[in-house]
Amino acid sequence: MRTRVLVVAALVLIVAAAHAQQPPQRPERPPGTGLLVGRTIDAGTGRPLPGAVVTINGSSVGASLRLMSDKEGRFVVRELRKGTLTMTAAKPGYLDGAFGRRRPGGLLQSIDVEDGARIGDATIVLWRHGAIAGTVVDEAGEPVVGVPVRAFRRTFAAGRRGFGGGNMAMTDDRGMYRLANLTPGDYLVAVVSTTVAIPLDLAEDMRQASISNAPNWTATYREVMSIGVVGNVTSNPNSVQVGTQLLQTPGRGGAVPPPPDENGRLFVYPSTFYPGATSAATAQLVAVASGEERPSVDFQLKPVATVRVSGNVTGAGGPVANVVLHLVAEGSEQLPDFDTAATAADKNGAFMFAAVPSGQYTIRIVQLPRPLPSPNTTATVVQMGGGMMFSTMTSTSGPNDPLPPVPTEPALWATVPVT
Repeated sequence: MRTRVLVVAALVLIVAAAHAQQPPQRPERPPGTGLLVGRTIDAGTGRPLPGAVVTINGSSVGASLRLMSDKEGRFVVRELRKGTLTMTAAKPGYLDGAFGRRRPGGLLQSIDVEDGARIGDATIVLWRHGAIAGTVVDEAGEPVVGVPVRAFRRTFAAGRRGFGGGNMAMTDDRGMYRLANLTPGDYLVAVVSTTVAIPLDLAEDMRQASISNAPNWTATYREVMSIGVVGNVTSNPNSVQVGTQLLQTPGRGGAVPPPPDENGRLFVYPSTFYPGATSAATAQLVAVASGEERPSVDFQLKPVATVRVSGNVTGAGGPVANVVLHLVAEGSEQLPDFDTAATAADKNGAFMFAAVPSGQYTIRIVQLPRPLPSPNTTATVVQMGGGMMFSTMTSTSGPNDPLPPVPTEPALWATVPVT
């Protein structure tokens, strides 16, 4: 009898100890009593938009909740607790919408929810992508094949007008293009033409370096490639020799612009803005509404005579070699990556823009310090047909490996206006 009593007491102690070790359970939070009824709407038509995925975040729903609008564009959220929430909506072919957003990319608004609240009309507007399409022909009315057409969307930041985006499309074998997936707004549309001139000695050094994989030329490769030279400039079909320069002209159906005239002046097809303007300041904006496709935004390119602009680049230590120079037309400063011409200085710091249409320009130069070679980094340049591929490999053997050396040279810049 005594043995049984001792066993029962031991079991009671074990159960009590196990219960003491368990963490206290939090009481379940009661479900909310709020209700929200919303709908998703097409901004272009004002009609309900079914099949949109609505995401709700905030303390009123706990963490996050996702649901889909029905065939009437409506959605319902029940058991909302006191707190706040935000709502966004997404659907393929549309820009993301949000509650309180009144324009594409605008700010969203939060909703304060009280106990037992009834929110009856929470509307989310979604904007459908737009498009711009047209044809590019030359002075004879023939299709221009393989040229880039870009659309820059007008923006406002801190009360100042600017341009962003830069959607691009190439003309096909009919000279036709189509810029798709555009955010509704006003666009500056242009056929982009940038002429690139490289000193012959630099072009030859690049070719030799691609064969030998000289590590000291990796940075020069990247700089020269950044000005629009694609592949091996010495074998590019659109490259012609002009004095001591190798001039690469924009493609025109695989052909080069008209030959020089009797005075030896070169001709190029300059960048052209819709509806035929030669500068961004005189161009006409193309308005694109939600879901709208603007057809017949057409261009006719005409060759113009050019002049040469040459000079020298010097720094504190004398001539600056292999630095890249950009020629930016007046009125195009706000357009990202929109050069009229680009070149690089030779070994003596001399440069030449070999084919420049008449106008007002600014020469821009930025020389960033080149990264110092690291003992653990190997750079490789591989020529693939008419192109080149860069490969950089960094080998590490442990956490105590030395960090790559930090450049000590300063960054240098220059801007020079030129007529």
